[in-house]
Amino acid sequence: MPAAHREIEGAEHEGAKLMFLAAPKSFVSGPYGQVVGLECLKMKLGKPDASGRPAPVPIPGSEFVIPCDAVVVSVGQFPDVNALGERLGLAGGVGGYMLGTALAAILGPSLAGVPVLPMLAPLFWAVGVAVAVCVAATYLPARRAARLDPSAALQEV
Repeated sequence: MPAAHREIEGAEHEGAKLMFLAAPKSFVSGPYGQVVGLECLKMKLGKPDASGRPAPVPIPGSEFVIPCDAVVVSVGQFPDVNALGERLGLAGGVGGYMLGTALAAILGPSLAGVPVLPMLAPLFWAVGVAVAVCVAATYLPARRAARLDPSAALQEV
């Protein structure tokens, strides 16, 4: 996988062991269906592709297994969390706050054994600020427009 030089140094500094020219092939499962290894295949650089970069080619019979008890599959460099709330069926805004607070207050004691007290003050502050912004955004331009002389606005230039 392509990486910047500083990313490679950072990963090595954190203790990651990098394997070059190796591709994951399959997961190895244990007797109870748990992951016990990752089967990989060694690669070699072949002929350049259309971009001019040598394409990796699998080496037949070079399979090897990396023992592990957990595998984190990651594709891409940045998480895509834009629609996470929609995918999980979560609501946003004031409705989401009220729903989340109600569910936490009802389910919190039974699931975690922790009493959850709703924080109504942030809700009232948020609604108050939103109302103030809406009033200011509609009142001030309307007041400025009321001071205009209609005949001045309709005169030809």
